[in-house]
Amino acid sequence: MLLRLALVVAGLSGLALAASPAGHAHVANVASTVPQGGVVFAVARGYAPPNEFCQVVSLWIDRVKVPPVSRRADDAGTWVLEFKATQTRGWHSLELRQACESGKDGTIRISRAFTSFRVT
Repeated sequence: MLLRLALVVAGLSGLALAASPAGHAHVANVASTVPQGGVVFAVARGYAPPNEFCQVVSLWIDRVKVPPVSRRADDAGTWVLEFKATQTRGWHSLELRQACESGKDGTIRISRAFTSFRVT
């Protein structure tokens, strides 16, 4: 399942995400260029809020799991993960991932959102 994801560089204000048509989940690149060492907030909507069946949302950069500096979630399933852009200069992929277990049959569903960003 693809979800909406926004990248925000610390210090930006007045952020507005356009609503997506039903059935068309998308990734929104709000800040696609990040200064090296800068603080970045990855904002994702549509995930499950913290509960006994779902893991916390994890951060993956260039297909490597990265521990965020901080991770917050609200009861509506909006997650904000903060990280420092310590990667080399150039383009990098970013993925947010959450695994949830069905309370009925134990199957696992993975929700994922993707974007990319450039470190300058």
